[in-house]
Amino acid sequence: MTLDEAAALAERLRAEGKRIVLANGCFDLLHVGHVRYLGAARRLGDVLFVGINSDATVSRLKGPGRPLMPAAERSEMLLALRDVDHVVVFDEDRADRLIERIRPDVHAKGTDYTPDAVPDLAHRRALPVNIALVKLSSLGDVAHALPAAGALRARFPRARLTWIVERREAALLRGNPALDEVVPIDTRGWRRVRTPVGAVAVAGALAELRRHLAGARFDVAVDLQGLLKSGILTLATRAPLRIGFVAGLCREPLAALFTNRRVRPPAEARHVVEQNLALLEPLGVSGASVDFSLPTHAAAETRVEDFLAAAGLKPRDRLVVVNPGAGRPDKRWPADRFRELARRLAGEAGAAPLVVWGPEERELALAIAGGPVTLAPPTDLGTLLSVLRRASVVVAGDTGPLHLAAALGVPCVGLYGPTSAERNGPWRQRALASPDGRLESLAVAAVFDAVRAALSP
Repeated sequence: MTLDEAAALAERLRAEGKRIVLANGCFDLLHVGHVRYLGAARRLGDVLFVGINSDATVSRLKGPGRPLMPAAERSEMLLALRDVDHVVVFDEDRADRLIERIRPDVHAKGTDYTPDAVPDLAHRRALPVNIALVKLSSLGDVAHALPAAGALRARFPRARLTWIVERREAALLRGNPALDEVVPIDTRGWRRVRTPVGAVAVAGALAELRRHLAGARFDVAVDLQGLLKSGILTLATRAPLRIGFVAGLCREPLAALFTNRRVRPPAEARHVVEQNLALLEPLGVSGASVDFSLPTHAAAETRVEDFLAAAGLKPRDRLVVVNPGAGRPDKRWPADRFRELARRLAGEAGAAPLVVWGPEERELALAIAGGPVTLAPPTDLGTLLSVLRRASVVVAGDTGPLHLAAALGVPCVGLYGPTSAERNGPWRQRALASPDGRLESLAVAAVFDAVRAALSP
């Protein structure tokens, strides 16, 4: 089969929804390793094309006296294998043009090759590949994974990138230029179901999700979460290559059972952002720049401007956003400390403190606000991002708003007790770590000094 014929056939098969796999090589001395390689390649899709080097290219690649068998005989032998559907002869030393013409869903190379050693990989990165990212929650964790999406888009500009995420966090990915699709799921809602009718609805949602993921025909899935539920979803993508952390670095070690390429980030990857990027090294992504892409909401910007004006806060005021809440009680600095800090910032540093709060945190915020300390209105994600963009400094524990502020490049002071400031601190910003792992041990004076330093030009 000529390359033109193979390209036309591949196009017809693709239109029928077939998953196309391409393998290539000289295949001059056919042996059992070739048979196993081609069998494994065939299992990655519906149709296997095998590209073989022409006689002239085999001679150039292998030296005088080769090939031992002409291309016609090599083709006939390969077609006799049950796993091989089509054979195409190509004249180039490299498979770049072959890949470009066939446009496979999967380009399979033998076990002698690594991502760094495959000569065609630099070309392959420009071809369409289908990648799923699995990072479900929470806001801070999803923010920390954003640079991974940007790095994949830079490396594979024509790839299709899908992110599987909890419904509540999906808004953070809205309009992200690196992504082609966001698949929202609701495991929180599913876990709350207590009635037979609800259980039937959950079963239907799970079946639809399973069909959607299977129909997407992913080539690669990356589990950035390391939980059992994220591991199961990674497996549900049916991607031939499923990348995740080694078991010891998964929050739930059994999650590693659902991946087949397990990564241990290098010792220098201390922050979770760097560790997430290290997961992409099997795909040839290394040394990527860290870029956070967060959505903007015009209506939210207007609402925040109107609120600040009504509260008497001017654009020139040094707005210090205080976020006292957190998902875990041990990650919350005491409210009376926040109250004392806010009043000192207003009285001694000339700052304008603003307390932001989330669901079920209003009473906590009211315990801090009052006098020179302003209480923010209820904030959805768009409003929160708009408030953070106007801040001179953000003070918070290890929680979503802190990490969103750091992703926006806003100066931060993170307050850390039970969690690691080195791994989970605000990206490239200040973090104060309690010496004994208890936030109560952080003194107001130390936090005040850190905020005042962050306010300094």
